[in-house]
Amino acid sequence: MSMRVRVWVVLLGCIFPCAYAQGQLIRVNSAYTGESPTQLVAFLAKETGIFAKNGLDVQVIRTTSSIAVMGLLSGEMAILQVAAPTVISANLRGSDAVYVAAGVVTLDYWLMSGKNIKDGAQLKNGIIGSSDLSGASFIASQFAARKVGLDPNKEIAIIRSGGTPDPVTNVS
Repeated sequence: MSMRVRVWVVLLGCIFPCAYAQGQLIRVNSAYTGESPTQLVAFLAKETGIFAKNGLDVQVIRTTSSIAVMGLLSGEMAILQVAAPTVISANLRGSDAVYVAAGVVTLDYWLMSGKNIKDGAQLKNGIIGSSDLSGASFIASQFAARKVGLDPNKEIAIIRSGGTPDPVTNVS
């Protein structure tokens, strides 16, 4: 076979699969972990057609960060919007997940209580609700306990109280 024929075979082989792929969207799942402005990226990309323009049919799914990482590792999720602690924790346990980009690099959490709690000392031997027992919400809960003078491992209990905004509605 001459060199010219080989080049044409390679070129045609490259062109036709690309033309076929452009007409068909690739279906992928994307996970987000809470209702907040930081989670808008996937919705904006979907609603403005950015995903479709790039050949993707993305289903945006609400879940917790730990379940999202499990979905990534199982191959069910392709895109995650999660905080780094869950990915790091999975890697420390042997996964090969890669944290590609960070849009928010601060902990944007608040410690809220009922109106009868006036200072952190009143939380001693109490319960703090967190959206998950891993990830940024858990780290933020521990950090907040320390900021009000409590040892999160001894003086309070941190429980899973649901995803955002569930912990807010659970405050009484």
